[in-house]
Amino acid sequence: MLVTDENGMANTASSWVPHSRNTNAGTSAKDGIWFERDSHGGAAKVNDDLGALPYDTYEIEELPCKENEGTVLAHFTITISRDNTTLDLGTVDNDTIPLAISGEVDKRETLLNEAGSFDYSIDYRSTSSTWADEFTMTDTITCAEDGYAHLTGIATPVSFEGYDGMMNVVSNQLRPGKEQEKAASEEDGKTGKDQRQ
Repeated sequence: MLVTDENGMANTASSWVPHSRNTNAGTSAKDGIWFERDSHGGAAKVNDDLGALPYDTYEIEELPCKENEGTVLAHFTITISRDNTTLDLGTVDNDTIPLAISGEVDKRETLLNEAGSFDYSIDYRSTSSTWADEFTMTDTITCAEDGYAHLTGIATPVSFEGYDGMMNVVSNQLRPGKEQEKAASEEDGKTGKDQRQ
């Protein structure tokens, strides 16, 4: 791994950073680079008098970090075919990712079991072009709203491949029918409670 310096510059030449200094540590711009093996399986020990890259074609892939968040990461190839030659790549710019928030939803319902219950599942995933902190899914269970079914439980979703491995879940119970609302209102009036969902 090749790390750029504070100005975003990188160079595999030994005159920039000796190959023999912290060889291939990849922790800072002060670590040396050395490709020991070529495409034919040949091996060579670190030598500051030689170039770091044997003749070959290399794939350059920028890794994500705080400094390049929200940009299209660089990805290209280079070919080394001459000795003692510096390949100047110039300035590699990162284009800003156009923000687009989107998602896909898959809803499934099982058949009634012997107890007269069924499961209703909602799977969703973000297809956004960038990290989305929140993904809100609103769905009405019509049969429950119409009084033909009763909600007995809610299983909160599981998040996979999250940025921090955590997910905030806000779940409201089904709205009660008019008779239940009236009874709850009367009960609140007696007890002086302020109930909010």
